[in-house]
Amino acid sequence: MKPDHGARQTVSLSDAESIIAEWPDAPKRGAEQMLAQYGPPNEATPTKLFWYNNGPWKRTLVTSDVVIHNFPAPHSDYVTQWIDYKGPVECSMRSGSTMAAAWWTGQPVRAPRVVTPRPRTSSR
Repeated sequence: MKPDHGARQTVSLSDAESIIAEWPDAPKRGAEQMLAQYGPPNEATPTKLFWYNNGPWKRTLVTSDVVIHNFPAPHSDYVTQWIDYKGPVECSMRSGSTMAAAWWTGQPVRAPRVVTPRPRTSSR
């Protein structure tokens, strides 16, 4: 049996709205969008909202702790979403990992940035 990681419980919408009330503007807007899209989260802390098995996502996290990046252009990250992705076996054997990550930059016109493992080339 697969663990549900809290997927059967929910936080009330009013509690989630109360939690994000004092968040910085950008993550607050991201949280409001996720609340509108997926409803109340499955778990919440004062700085994070979590949804499990929501839409195509295995997990969604919105955090008030903004992470600033400068590549490819200055932007901040506060929404993280996970999927299960089975890549080619040869990639996992060479890289030791089949993990991939995508970050939503908060810019409505941009697609998520996706980083996938690349096979290591042999120097033979």
